[in-house]
Formats: sequence, structure tokens, C-alpha cells
Amino acid sequence: MNVKTLVAALGLVATLTFATQAQAGCGLLGCKKSCCETSCSSCGSASACGCEAAAPSCGSSCGGSASCGGCAPQMVTETRMVTSTVMQQETRTRMRNVVRCVPETKTRTETYTVMVPEQRTRTESYQVAVPYTEEQAYTVRVPVVSTKTQSYTVMVRKLESVEQPYQVQVPYTENIEQTYTVNVPYTETRQRTYNVSVPYTENVEQTYTVNVPYTETRQRTYTVNVPYTEDVVTDYTVQVPYTEQVEQSYTVQVPVTEMVTQTYTVQVPQTETRTATRTVCKRVPVTTYKSVSKDMGSYQCVAQEVACGGSCGSSCGSACGSSCGGCGSCGSSCGSACGGCATRTVMKKVWVPNVVCEQVPVTTYTTQSEEVPYTYTVQTCTTETKTREVPVTKYTTETKTRMVNVQKCRTETRQRTSQVTKCRQETRTQDYTVQLCRQETRTKSVPVTKYRTESRTQDYTVQLCRQETRTKSVPVTKCRVETRTRTVQVAKCVPETRTREVQVTSYTTEQRTRTVNKTRCETQTREVAYTVSVPQTQTREVTYTVNRQVTEQVPETYTVCVPVQVQREVQVQVPAPSCGSAAPSGCSSCGSAAPVASSGCSSCGG
Repeated sequence: MNVKTLVAALGLVATLTFATQAQAGCGLLGCKKSCCETSCSSCGSASACGCEAAAPSCGSSCGGSASCGGCAPQMVTETRMVTSTVMQQETRTRMRNVVRCVPETKTRTETYTVMVPEQRTRTESYQVAVPYTEEQAYTVRVPVVSTKTQSYTVMVRKLESVEQPYQVQVPYTENIEQTYTVNVPYTETRQRTYNVSVPYTENVEQTYTVNVPYTETRQRTYTVNVPYTEDVVTDYTVQVPYTEQVEQSYTVQVPVTEMVTQTYTVQVPQTETRTATRTVCKRVPVTTYKSVSKDMGSYQCVAQEVACGGSCGSSCGSACGSSCGGCGSCGSSCGSACGGCATRTVMKKVWVPNVVCEQVPVTTYTTQSEEVPYTYTVQTCTTETKTREVPVTKYTTETKTRMVNVQKCRTETRQRTSQVTKCRQETRTQDYTVQLCRQETRTKSVPVTKYRTESRTQDYTVQLCRQETRTKSVPVTKCRVETRTRTVQVAKCVPETRTREVQVTSYTTEQRTRTVNKTRCETQTREVAYTVSVPQTQTREVTYTVNRQVTEQVPETYTVCVPVQVQREVQVQVPAPSCGSAAPSGCSSCGSAAPVASSGCSSCGG
């Protein structure tokens, strides 16, 4: 805005200068001086120049001022075309270099250590329990049964009829007068006054602030992380396994048999016959129906993939291919071939369910009770305490030692070189456009709704109740006590003496022999297969990603202020071409005609 104003001012000054120099045909200032100097004797020449400054300088010699009548210049406004320079915005496009990171996938060979299992065998000692038989003598008590007569007392149950009084609550009904209160509704009209807020609208002048957006170009500095690759040597530890012979202590349980005296009790049986009454329940069948779900499914053969067994030595046997389920190419080493055998196909029977609902008749029984007398035999026993010799096997603990192979590992430190991607920071600058806002205050007319309060009346109906007392007859049930008699069967027990034949068991001692199974511990050796992890170095291809910088040309639009020459009209003040009102006809008193301004002053030597 300031540049445009400065350019316009410079154009106006240049126009005024040009207009002043355009009057040099008469030499407004220079001509006045020369006019006085060259023709001071003739006052007409000075008046012909049209200068008011010439008369005072010539007054002493010729008195031209008095004779010319006071010749003064007049200014006239003219419209002229002036060329001015204006700054005009112009949008241009240029190419800008942009650096972006392109991910690139590379591969490198990496060495790593794998623990490979290896099958080995060792000789191991173990304890075996060897069974053997031994003849042993023992004593047996043989029961001998004899019969003897025994007298006993029985309580016989007899029934007697007895008259028994009892009381009964007999109900009867009476009518009683009861007083109660009733609420009788009635309607009443009332009047109430209420206030109502009546809305009306007024226009109010409201001042508000508007954010006017404008654009401003700024420059900022930012930091870019430039990646680069560096080789770094790192230390890592490896667990190297080794086997060591260690002496191990273990305990063995040695059996020892001892004869121990044992006390035991013997129950001597005795038989008694008794009579009693028992409740017999009869079952009456009742047939009902219920829903039963039956599984009508069947077995079907399904092929299933299962894994091979454990170590090849124990599961594969001599023919590795047949036991591992399709490992026909086991080769010479059974362990390595079976290790690659992942799964095998097995036909398996699977139950496929098919649930069907059926209505099945179900017979249930109801119970009916009945008292029935019966005779039963009671086996009673008397306790007798006896002793006997019993062999008891006890175990004593013995401590033994053996050499055991223990798998241990020692730590070794190794080095490896790996590529590490790092970043260094670079500072760059960038021009960016910021959208800013300046606040402007404006006014607007806003309709505002206000309320005034008005009082109004309304009639409404009220539902009221009044109480009334009424009576009613209510039937009431009461009970009176009556004494009655009934015949009751009472059971009494009467003692009776009876006799019975009782079997008595006595015991005789006999010596017998039996074969007893025993075991003894023996030490044996066997070959045991075990697996050892052996470290093995292998190589593999590792894929990693590297960011590669790529420079691209990106078009960018920017704005430039370009100077433009513009023609425009300007109002300029210039002197008139003649002296006073008698300029066209000249000054008669000066004796010569005034020259036309456009043609110059011939009499002034111009």
C-alpha cells in the first residue's frame, strides 16, 4: 500500500516538472531578466514578455510598470496524461527439490548357534526286587459246633379295648351388627387467579466482533533425522554343555521279618428267635408316559493325523519306517529319520450321535402299608480276647553311593559384528503461509423476546368427600367344646418263658504249614538312552529395511510484485499564454504587440 502511494507521488512531481519546463519558449523567469536587460529603453518589450517582475527592475530607467498598466501572470488548470508505475501481483510456478526416504529391503547372511539333540547311551545300576517262596508254620483255631437246650423269656404283645374320653371343637355361626364409615363423594366449583407471561419482541442494537482473515508468510527452522549405517561389535554369551561324573548318595529299603505277638478278639455267635410286628408295604402299579431321549447314533471311522511317538530308539524299533507312520526313507540313522517324521494318519472310530425323542410308558407304584407279625432269628455274639504270633515285615534304611553323569553348562563370551542404523540431525528452513485474523467491531439489530406478566382467572371443579356412618349384619363363626368317648386298642406286653436249641461253637488248635511269597533286593545293570544337546553353527538369510534418500522435483506456486506502466489523467496548474485582458491585441501604450506564449518572445531575443 505504501509503495503504491510513493509511486503515485513521484509521478505527480514528474508531471509538474514537465509542465513547468514546457513554458521555456518564453523563459518565464530567465526571459523576464533578459527582457529588462536588453530592451530597458522600450517598455513595450518588457510588457510584451508578460512579467510582473520586469517592471520593478526597469522602473528607474523607463518606468515600464506605470506605462504597461501592471502586467501580472494568470494560472490555468489543464488535464494531461501522466505515465506512472504500479506494482502488480503475479503468480508464478517454480520447481523445488524435496528429499524423501524410500524404504529398501536388503538381505544379509547371519551366523547363529542351534542346539542339536544327539542320542547317547550309558550303563546304569538299579535295584530289582526278586521274589522267592518260603515254607512257614502257623497255628489255626478250628471251630467245633455243638447243640444245647436254652431257656429264654419273650415279651408277648396283647391288645385290649379301652374307653377313652376326648374333646371336640364344634363350630357354629352367629350374626353380629357391625358399624362402619363410608366416604360419600360430592363436587364443588371454585375460582383461582393465575399469572401468564405474554411474550413480545423488541429490536436491540448489538455490537459483535468479526475475525477478518489475512495471509502472512513466515519462515521456520526444522530438524531432519538423516539415517546412516554403522558397524558395531557386540559381545554375547553362549551356554556350552559338558558332562561331569558326580558321586550321588541314595537310600535302599532292606526288608526284615519279625514275629510279633498280637492280641485279637473273637465274636462267639449265639442264635435267638424273636417275634415282632413289621409294616409291609405293597406296591400298586400306575402306568404313565414320559419323553425319553435315545441316542440312535453309530460308530464311524474317521481319518486323523497324529504325531509320531517319542525318541526313535524306543518307538520305532528296528524298522523305523513302519513304526513312524510313513517314514519309509529312514536311512541308516533311525534317530535322524524319525525326527523328521511329523505326523501319521490313523483310522479312529468316532461315535456320531443321533438323539431321538420317544414316548415311553412308565410304571410307577404307590405304597400301601400293613402290619404283619413275623418271627426272626437274632445272632448275638460274645467277645473273647486271644493272642497269636504274626510275622511283621519292617524295612531298614541303608545309604549307598553311585556315580551319576550330570549335564552342566559353562558360559563363553563371543563377539559378532552387526549393522546398526543411526540418525544424525540436520537443520533446514522452510517458508510457510500462516492464516491470521484481525478483529473488527460491527453492529447489528437483533430481535429480543421479552415477557410481561398478566393476571387471569379460571373456574375449576374440586372432588370432595364427606363421611357417613352405616351398619351391617356380619356372620361370625365360633366354636364350643364338646366331650365325647371312643374305644382305643391298647397294646400290652406279657412275659413268657420258652426253650430253644442253641448251637455253641468251640475252637480246637491245629498246626499247619503254608508257602509265603517274599522278595529280596538285587543289583543289576542296564543300558539307558539319553539325549544330549550339541551346539551347531548354521547360517541364514536375514531381511532388513534401509531408508534411501531420493530427491524429487516438486512444483511450487509463489507470488511476485511486478512493476507496470499505467497512463492516467492529472490536473495541472499552468500560467496563461497572455498578459491581462488586452493580451491578444498587445499593449498599445508599450508600442508593440505582446507575442503569443506558444510562439515564444521574439522581441526578447528568445
